[in-house]
Amino acid sequence: MFRVSDSLENRRARIQRSIDDGESAIAFILAAADLERTVRRAIIALAAGPTKEVRETIEKKYKTIGNYEDGWRTLVEVTGRPGLREVVGNWDAVKKAFQTRNEIIHGKRATLSREHVTEKIEVILNATAEVTNFAEKYEVNLMARMNVRRKPADESSS
Repeated sequence: MFRVSDSLENRRARIQRSIDDGESAIAFILAAADLERTVRRAIIALAAGPTKEVRETIEKKYKTIGNYEDGWRTLVEVTGRPGLREVVGNWDAVKKAFQTRNEIIHGKRATLSREHVTEKIEVILNATAEVTNFAEKYEVNLMARMNVRRKPADESSS
């Protein structure tokens, strides 16, 4: 897959190499996985609660593309930041592209033509860039190690 430190350009280049090598379905899965990773990291980094609790909440309640918008609303918008649909200009197209991802993952579709996949991958790559750029506006680098927020120590236990 990708390393956390891989730049957007490096990720895009690797996905393009897969397309060029005739591996359109693999390119599509790489792009989709990268978007999911990016959205999750953005939610974790931009939320206000302890990092561990935010991660656990995502895993329990918001672990699919169809639920990320609710997770963003619950964990990020409450901090006064814009909603995911404002961050990603074409969120509905992203969700539609993920229907194809699900078909590949669940064996309903084995291959994709280069022409068919290129448009869908571009939608996903654009969304990844939009989320990454949005996080940067709040001084969050999604390609770096995240700051860990801890639960405040309970002062009454002293």
